[in-house]
Amino acid sequence: MDGIRATINRQKLVFGTTGEVVDGAGGDTVRGKWTATSATQTNEIGYTLDGEDEEPLQAIYKFNKRNQLTVSVVSGGTESAAFTYPGRIEVDSNHNFTYFVIDSDGNDTGASFVLYGGIEFAEDTVNLTITLADGSETSIAGASGIQSLEAAKNHTAGFDADDLLTFHAKTVNVFPGEDEPVTKPAILDFVGSWDVQAGTLVFLSEIKSAPGNQAVSLGFAGKFKAVTAGFVYFADAGGTKAVLNLRGRHVFKGGKGDFAWQTIVGFTETSFDAKVIVKASTVNASGQGFTIDGSLALKGGPGTSMSFDLKLEARYEFQAGFLIFRADISNGIQPSYDLMLGGSFKYSNLNLTFEVNYSNTANAKKLVVAVGVQGNRDSMIKNIALMLDISESDAKLKLDLSLEAKILLKNGVRVKEIPA
Repeated sequence: MDGIRATINRQKLVFGTTGEVVDGAGGDTVRGKWTATSATQTNEIGYTLDGEDEEPLQAIYKFNKRNQLTVSVVSGGTESAAFTYPGRIEVDSNHNFTYFVIDSDGNDTGASFVLYGGIEFAEDTVNLTITLADGSETSIAGASGIQSLEAAKNHTAGFDADDLLTFHAKTVNVFPGEDEPVTKPAILDFVGSWDVQAGTLVFLSEIKSAPGNQAVSLGFAGKFKAVTAGFVYFADAGGTKAVLNLRGRHVFKGGKGDFAWQTIVGFTETSFDAKVIVKASTVNASGQGFTIDGSLALKGGPGTSMSFDLKLEARYEFQAGFLIFRADISNGIQPSYDLMLGGSFKYSNLNLTFEVNYSNTANAKKLVVAVGVQGNRDSMIKNIALMLDISESDAKLKLDLSLEAKILLKNGVRVKEIPA
């Protein structure tokens, strides 16, 4: 029988692929059973021998390039030779990271290994890295390189959370004498929501409908950048290898204090107070669009905030006398959303502009967008009429005046203030 071969207390034993402990001296005599689960969540192999429970053995786990699990055990300070078990990878509903042993037909043999430790997505490769309980690390390679991660909406019944994070991987098992390998897709689906921890976004996978089940926090070693449609995750710290798009939106909510924005992340709609600092802005007057470059700080735990690079693109147009700023999103997946930006109209000498209010911070940079075609009489008449909600004939009478109107947000509703 194939499996780990170890000499324990001067007895040669084989830990077989079917979960049986066999006499390694010959004859394939079954002497007991082994299991790789632990109530204390330590990576070890417990076993019975001739009907008696034996002292568990320390297990050493490593994944090879085919995503197969190689296992060795330590007894009396001596490590056995490693054995590669054919199998498949799965994270179960309790977040146990499990490797199921299979036979040459691809069927489960009944034996399995549970790997206890933390999970994180590695930098550059986006491999799924498992930091085991003993401090050692091993990793699983994605099926499609840096594009192996996928964020989507959860459609599985029985879960309260609406976010699904999937890591695409596969195990390739080669059996002696077989012409074709047995390839098994990994089942690495995490249901949960996004949160801010330790200076970055993390994915909290927790089954809220089943209290008491184990929750895991999945970290990311690369870099997140805030964009109009939410966030983009880059595998590298330099921000060149885009891996994952997170659905979200950034909305100005006003109020007191620096954290005048609100950021909503994922399908679960987890929200954070946020602060936007603008470093540069570009206005495209003809296309009625603008771009803001800067930083977005999300408020985390008490007294903490996490900062991300920000690139926010928007377009603006008149609607019912208000200037509406909408996120410029054209990915076909997420609709554009209202940025809820207020500000001040200023008209003088056939020049109508809008000074955008996007910050509560004193001395914040001003962003001014053009409204209508500057210097064009017909354009000014039309837009003054829209701004003041009057007829175009009345708007003609105001062409030689200087006017100002403010658009404010009160309880999330736009209010227009026009001085007498």
